[in-house]
Amino acid sequence: EIEMLGPVRRLELSFANHQWIVRREVRVNRMRLPVMQPRPELENGRELLGTWYEVYAKGNRLLYRRRVFLPDSLEILDPGKGIKREPLPLDRWDVLEILVPNLAEAVEVRLFSNETSPLTKSPPTRGRSDSSVATIDLQQDYRDRKGGPGES
Repeated sequence: EIEMLGPVRRLELSFANHQWIVRREVRVNRMRLPVMQPRPELENGRELLGTWYEVYAKGNRLLYRRRVFLPDSLEILDPGKGIKREPLPLDRWDVLEILVPNLAEAVEVRLFSNETSPLTKSPPTRGRSDSSVATIDLQQDYRDRKGGPGES
């Protein structure tokens, strides 16, 4: 079980050209992680739509899970007309920031989604989504990415 206060990796993920990449990583020596959450549950016999990530150790052992909220539009300033909302294009989507425990035993992050989003590029499904839409290797160090090295 994870202590909720400890070393954390802050990963900035970016979706471009139909794939997720780690754009930037910052490691924080001591930070309080939000509490682990359950998977989206059934409500009145139907699964709630959602997007979440899970951190795994070897042997497919779950270490941590959090739900994330994906934007589907941007606010754009239109001179003379004010602010309007524009849908996000599905082929270009930035940035999803996730916090994961920085543990030696953590080997990968899996992203899951059963809602319409750049993650799935399809209408939502109501069945349980047990297939990840992306996997991030946590055994790699992403601090030297172009987005800038980070350590705090």
